[in-house]
Amino acid sequence: LEYIHSVCPNIILMGDFNFNCFQNGYTIHDKVRQIENNYGLNQIILTPTRVTPTTSSLIDLILWICNIFPLHLTKLSFSVRC
Repeated sequence: LEYIHSVCPNIILMGDFNFNCFQNGYTIHDKVRQIENNYGLNQIILTPTRVTPTTSSLIDLILWICNIFPLHLTKLSFSVRC
């Protein structure tokens, strides 16, 4: 990521990170937050992306830093219901 950022300052990371961003205190959560802070990435999905009758979690992330054009939809919201 450091090399990519040095070559191209515009980065979009997205995917199923397979951990719940709503639950603090996990090592992977802390590492992703550290990457966000180190590179100025913004998480633009803030609502649950996996919803069941008894739980909801945010496991699908879009981490964004892009200076090419402004992001008019600063926060996205969608859910996949199983």
